[in-house]
Order: sequence, then structure tokens, then C-alpha cells
Amino acid sequence: VEAGILGACMQAAVAVGLDNRAPDPGSIRPELPKHEAFHDKAQLAAAFVETWPKGSRALARAILERYGAPDSVAASQLTWTNRRPYRSVVVYREEDWLGHGVLEQTIAYRVPVARWSELTAFSNGVTYDPAKEVLSVRGPGEEVNVLALNVAHDLVRGSRDVEEARSFYKKTLALTESGKSSRYTKHLLFDPSEDSVRRRLLRRLP
Repeated sequence: VEAGILGACMQAAVAVGLDNRAPDPGSIRPELPKHEAFHDKAQLAAAFVETWPKGSRALARAILERYGAPDSVAASQLTWTNRRPYRSVVVYREEDWLGHGVLEQTIAYRVPVARWSELTAFSNGVTYDPAKEVLSVRGPGEEVNVLALNVAHDLVRGSRDVEEARSFYKKTLALTESGKSSRYTKHLLFDPSEDSVRRRLLRRLP
């Protein structure tokens, strides 16, 4: 009987010890800010960003500095709309499953059906939505995104084939990462405005 009582006491002591263990720091997620505690979206966005991983946090701060307060704020992403030359700019908390990065930028753009497969083959985070007639790119930062969009434009207009586009993109990216500059990473080398898209469409009509 005494042995049974002693065993029960030992089990209770172990259980109490387990309940009082310090939580694993890696399992603790920072408490998300409450919307009603902030007066504007810029403050709310800055508060959410503080809970993000280091890489996406730094990029989000840079985009906030460049484009101002976002139009939409969520725990997992910040969204700006109609910030020229972009239809939308989105910074995500996490990369997508393909590892394309956390910055997505979208422009008004029409890709002829004959170029859809070539654009898909080029990839590098570039996608096309024919229903909305928009071209999007998701990458690690603005310079890389601008490079991808400019090379995609070359591909669509036929000045480079897929292999040439891939090769040029890779070489220019390497130069950029080594500290050298290229006009392909500075800004868009074409006009992605709605009027420009309409003009391109009219030029293709018989």
C-alpha cells in the first residue's frame, strides 16, 4: 500500500513539473496588434510588420517609405493600389511555395495568345492573367521585379526568344548582385499605363 501511495506521489510531482516548464521560445508567436488601437493604416501596417520575419520586415519598411500608407492591411500582407506605374503592389509576410519572394507588383499589360507559352517558359516569378490583362511579378525586391518585367516585355515584343531572355535575365541579375547597375533594373523601359495598353491593342487591329 505504501509503495502504491509513494508511486502516485511521484507521478503527481512529475506532472506538476511538466506543467511548470518554461515554454519553448520558438513556439511563441508575437501577439498581433488590434485594429481599433490605431488611428490610420500606416500605423497599423507598421505594427503588423514588426511581427514579420527579418527579411520581409525590412522590405515592407522600404515599400512603406516609398509608397506611403497601404490601401489594405492584413496580418499576412500589405497592399497598395494604383501606385504608378503599378496597378497594385503587395508585400507578403512569407514567400510563396515556389520561393519567389515577398514582393508582388502588377501592371496593366496585354500579352498576345501566341506569346503565352513563351512567357510561362521564361517564368522568373512573372505571371499573366488574360482575363484582367495584367502582368505580375513576384520577387525579392523592386530591382529584381523591374528586371523581370523589362525582360518579359522584350520577350513579348519578340526582341528576345526564351533562351535569350533567360540568359540576359541571369547575367543582369548577377551584375546587379555584384553592385553594378543596369537600366533594366532602374525603371520600366515601357509604358504600362491603361492608355498605352489600349494603343498597343489598336495598333494590332487590321
